Amino acid sequence: MARLAELGHVYCFEPSSYTFDILKRIMAFHGLRNVSCFNVAVMDHMGELDLIVPVKTSGRLGHSFGHVAASEEDGASFPDIRMKDVVTELTQAVTLDAFCERNKIEKIDFIRCDVEGAEYNVLIGGERMIDCHLPNALIEIHPHALKDSFNASKEKVFGFFESRGYEAYCLRDGKPKRVNKATDEPWRDYFFLHPSRGAHFL
Repeated sequence: MARLAELGHVYCFEPSSYTFDILKRIMAFHGLRNVSCFNVAVMDHMGELDLIVPVKTSGRLGHSFGHVAASEEDGASFPDIRMKDVVTELTQAVTLDAFCERNKIEKIDFIRCDVEGAEYNVLIGGERMIDCHLPNALIEIHPHALKDSFNASKEKVFGFFESRGYEAYCLRDGKPKRVNKATDEPWRDYFFLHPSRGAHFL
């Protein structure tokens, strides 16, 4: 992304201290100058949250399944991972609207969101910015985690974009296919493209 948007700037958010350290090393190794990294979670409110990381049955930590929750009991459900325990870490949460206002960011073109079930919360926390700029987005949707941990749904995520005139696509056989709803798979990536931002080129 940093190289594709070499005339722009990429803002990365990572709540895990372990993964954030790896992220900083990668940025330094590749010499990426147009990237800013922040050790915070993105949600629909400011404050402190627990970052919950599953412990797999092998004993290894499932860092890629780390997710935020108000408490350990509110941990997300992931039917595609076998786990025996969790570890928690306190993290700070920000909203996209507050972050953009605080850092005087005047334009957002693209959002990549992979937050293990908190997708709708992230969108609500950036509603003002999204309404203003209509950025295209690539969202990884987790139907089970959305429902179990955040009292949301894949329909709410789709509805958020559809009410703003977006079109939804997913990749099938390497090609974008127009869709009007999310599947019940444990997770899948969806592109949400606004006609004013190039969706008609697909």
